[in-house]
Formats: sequence, structure tokens, C-alpha cells
Amino acid sequence: RRSFREPAMPIMMSRIESRIYLFRWVGKVTAVAARESLFDDIETIQEAGEAPFIGIHDLKGVDRLPPDIRGFTKMVNEARSHLAFTILVNAPPGAAAIMKVMQVFAPTLREVRVCNTMDEAIVAAQSVLKVLNAESGEGD
Repeated sequence: RRSFREPAMPIMMSRIESRIYLFRWVGKVTAVAARESLFDDIETIQEAGEAPFIGIHDLKGVDRLPPDIRGFTKMVNEARSHLAFTILVNAPPGAAAIMKVMQVFAPTLREVRVCNTMDEAIVAAQSVLKVLNAESGEGD
């Protein structure tokens, strides 16, 4: 029997604190689905006046990362003016290497950090936010 309900979004966003957002990846995430989800979320974050922001990507529930590196790096480049920093947590083996390759093709990607725990990721995001705020004069 076939279900006619809409599939859940493969990436669910939640706000941790001002300018720090959590993105939980679930199941098989295609580059197209990731792009649609990310740009919908960016619009929401912009409307809240919190761009550029730090994205913590929890990959614990992901079956596999999108195989289209070029499409994925294009998406990252398009999102760059909104995304200040990316942190991966619970990344599957090889995810950090993929992100380093993406940095070669997406030079506008400022930095990617890989953390082992959510607590470590949040502390890293807060540290980066302090630096970004100091650079922009918002930390005064």
C-alpha cells in the first residue's frame, strides 16, 4: 500500500541561539534536496535578521552524503554570503576529507571544522561567533 503523504525534509533546521543554527541531516540527502532545504532555511534566517550565520550540520542520521561534489560546492558558493562558518558533527567516515576537497573547489568557503560531539560543536560555534562579532564591531 502506497502512502500519499509528503516526504519529510531531509535536513531539519533549528535555532540554537542568535546566528547559530543546527541542521540535522536524515536519510539519503541528494544535492537537489540539500539545496532546496538550505535555501529555504537561509530565507527564514535572513527574515530573522541573523545572516551571516554559523551552521552546525549534524550528520548522525544521514545514510550517505550527496555524491555530486560539483553541485554541492556550487550550492556552498551560492550560500556563502549568508553562511559564515560550517561545523560538522557526527560525520560519517570520509566527510571531513570531502569537505576539504570542497574547499578547493569552493574558495569562498571560509572554513569547515569537524567536531566529535554536539557540545564541542556548540562551543566551537560560540567561539567563532565571538571572532566574527569582533571583526564586524558587533562585540563592542
